[in-house]
Amino acid sequence: MKHCRKDPTEPECLAEFRAANPTADWETDFRSQGRTCYETVRRLLRYSQGFLCAYCEVKLTPGNEQIAHFHPKSERSGGHNWALDWDNLWLACLGGTRHSDQMGGTGDVKYGLPENRSCDEATEDVVLDGVILRPNEIPAFPRLFRYRQEPDRLYIEPDRDLCQQKGIPIAKVQLTIDRLNLNCSRLAEARLPVHKSLEAAKKRLRKSNLDPLPKLRRLAERHLGSNPDGYQQPFFTVARWNLRKVAEDFLGDTGFGE
Repeated sequence: MKHCRKDPTEPECLAEFRAANPTADWETDFRSQGRTCYETVRRLLRYSQGFLCAYCEVKLTPGNEQIAHFHPKSERSGGHNWALDWDNLWLACLGGTRHSDQMGGTGDVKYGLPENRSCDEATEDVVLDGVILRPNEIPAFPRLFRYRQEPDRLYIEPDRDLCQQKGIPIAKVQLTIDRLNLNCSRLAEARLPVHKSLEAAKKRLRKSNLDPLPKLRRLAERHLGSNPDGYQQPFFTVARWNLRKVAEDFLGDTGFGE
């Protein structure tokens, strides 16, 4: 889970729609009557997040993305319409609920539900404000997460030292992982190849007897930078953790989080 930053000023069309329809429902009102604005919001979130899920960092595609409400959109206590609150909107994957995401090579269902339901799909409309970290509460620096490798999986966990350095409770970081189900087998298996690929590249560099820094820097640029269209590579934080100081130097030099 990486730091996500979006323009603090909400899209004008969203402000106008909410002013004209203060009690509007998300599905039947905004996504139909406000369809053009809905697509604008979706596009802005997509670019601000580097086309990655705000929670698990998988690549977002038209068939595997949705606007997610951190605070449940159905909750209306105090008269606040969370459905149309710009600060409450993020773009997330479908959390493993899309059928093709569960299929194995033989056409059998590989990843069962609900144990492999993740991200917004795993929160079950529970109010988690203050309980887990929002995407924009993940600091740009330092990195809060590290990984633990098993034979066929890579598990995400809090980096205790860096959490303490930033003053963020380790228990809250762990709860973020747990409530979003970021260690389900589907995600733990999917992120391992990124780590293995980087380890193989570093091994080749060690054997080459060449100065590894320029090529490590290029690895950081490839995995942590954005292409001209704004796309970032999936599992950004895996690469950041794997490349350690080279990654931190690259992100610092390129103004990550600014």
